[in-house]
Amino acid sequence: MGELLWSCDRYKRLLKNGHQVRAKVGSLISQAKFDPQILAVEIDSGFRNVQHIGDFFAGFAVFDQSGDLHLLGGQQYLGVCEEKIGVVPCGVNLDLFQPQDKQAARKQLGFDLEDLILLYVGRFDPLKGIEGLLEAVSHLKRLRRLRLVLVGGDGDEAPESRLLKQKATNLGIDDKVLFAGRVDQKYLPPYYSSADVLVISSHYESFGLVGLEALACGRPVVSTPVGAMETLIKQSQAGHILRDRLPRSLAMGILSIITNPNPPRSNEIRKAVLKYSWSNVAAAILREYETVIGQRVFENDRLVPARALCG
Repeated sequence: MGELLWSCDRYKRLLKNGHQVRAKVGSLISQAKFDPQILAVEIDSGFRNVQHIGDFFAGFAVFDQSGDLHLLGGQQYLGVCEEKIGVVPCGVNLDLFQPQDKQAARKQLGFDLEDLILLYVGRFDPLKGIEGLLEAVSHLKRLRRLRLVLVGGDGDEAPESRLLKQKATNLGIDDKVLFAGRVDQKYLPPYYSSADVLVISSHYESFGLVGLEALACGRPVVSTPVGAMETLIKQSQAGHILRDRLPRSLAMGILSIITNPNPPRSNEIRKAVLKYSWSNVAAAILREYETVIGQRVFENDRLVPARALCG
């Protein structure tokens, strides 16, 4: 549903849908072959300079950083008034991402059972702050069993991977960093379950879905103040949110988690994010669309009851 542009009646609600829809407002407007009334996009800092979107669309589905509604004086927020806005956060596949025994997960992946494992999952991109994460690990290199597992990248010979490997060597921590390569999503749960903490070092995230996946697997998260991470960590009480992006601060945040003498139980961490299940999020999106279109949807250019599409 996230990418639908519908030409219907003039609706009076604005939707907010967190399914990582990426679209540029200007290009969508220019490419539309009809008069669109509901627009679904991901919103990031670049969109905050766009004015009066409400003049174009009566229904506007956006995905903001936090999963919460942030209005800057009503009409000042992209020119859309508050009563047009509904909020739906990102979701996670709870059937796939669930706690596993840490020792069993480590044996499956060939990781040392006694190590303190920090996990990073994501692209190798300057926006992700991985160089800062490596600097944070260098502040903790006195911890002999500390290991950083980096999941992602485009192979050992990719420029980004070579840059990060050289950075680790320069910092004297190359023996503490494992480049695990790109891993398909369906194989990620053992990585989360084998970790002592997931680290998000990004300069920007629209949401931070890997954080939600880690929490669903019962693992704590240390994160820079990006996306929805402050909300998720506060709700789960499992992790640490930084107040800045300094490597030393990141190191201290990691240390606070791996030295916690009474860490929360995996099932308790997971319980805090059960409301983000795909079924809950899908139902919430459906409710919002039904509100907008008056219990109707379009299928092959004809109106059908919305519930009929969901079995």
